[in-house]
Amino acid sequence: MRIHIKLMDRGWIFEYAANMLKQLTDNTIHKITISEYALDDADVNLYFNWHGLTSKTKGLDIPYFTHYETRLYKDVLPRLKLADGIICMSNEGYRMLRMITDRPIWIIPLGYDKLVVRRIVIGISGRTYMETDRKGESDLKYIVSGLSTIEKDFLSFLFLGTGWDDISTYLVDRNIPCRLLRDATDLTIKSTFYQSIDYYLSLGLDEGGPQGILDAFATGVPVISTPVGYSFDLIPDYTFSHVEQLSAIIKQLIKAKTERMVKVKDYTWENFASNVIKFCERVPSVIEEQRKEKELQWQEERKQYS
Repeated sequence: MRIHIKLMDRGWIFEYAANMLKQLTDNTIHKITISEYALDDADVNLYFNWHGLTSKTKGLDIPYFTHYETRLYKDVLPRLKLADGIICMSNEGYRMLRMITDRPIWIIPLGYDKLVVRRIVIGISGRTYMETDRKGESDLKYIVSGLSTIEKDFLSFLFLGTGWDDISTYLVDRNIPCRLLRDATDLTIKSTFYQSIDYYLSLGLDEGGPQGILDAFATGVPVISTPVGYSFDLIPDYTFSHVEQLSAIIKQLIKAKTERMVKVKDYTWENFASNVIKFCERVPSVIEEQRKEKELQWQEERKQYS
């Protein structure tokens, strides 16, 4: 089958999608070409996007419907009448199209690129007090020891202040990335710290503040804290009284991130390419099925009035 893709614009997501479709399709079975024009001798013309369908070709004409705009209402219907089948991006597009056309429609979302997953960055600031564990360093070690290998892949720490070298080494040795910003009095460094973290963690057991909670609130960073100092006045996003509670909070944050990622696990470029090809192959039989169904309906209506 020869499938040709007509692009409306270069340098846009649909040029990328067209190239991915061509790259991921077996060219010994389907020949895919790309240009800014439709080809009359192609078995299928795909229109990326639907604006490109302006006249019928000898083969199948299948536009990719992105979204509906009221101002373009007069443009939509004429183009849909030319279509043999329609691809849309989402359920919303499907529902909208189904109200105005009886053409075969498949929902085929674009794919996502395999990018590096951003780890959750937890920030800790202040100075440690040698041998006292007043900043909860041992709690941090305990929590990390209870994380699975997969959970560790979603976590990293950023420290602001002095005395965090030992705990940082401990975390790095367990495959959890860490960074140290030592000069907590430098406002540029301090700003970098709060702009770089997703959550501020206060582990202190005896605190008048700490100052980090105040700065986190001032910069809009969610706070996880023991019930000390400012936490009674400002009410952090998460509060814990013992290490098991903190462990549960961190696991909850990781779980929320992984659940968000799982939602798009099927939105791959491989699935996009595979489903577009399947739809191109399927459209002729669907059209024939619809024709037969309409013929039967017409015959039934004739019987009623004969």
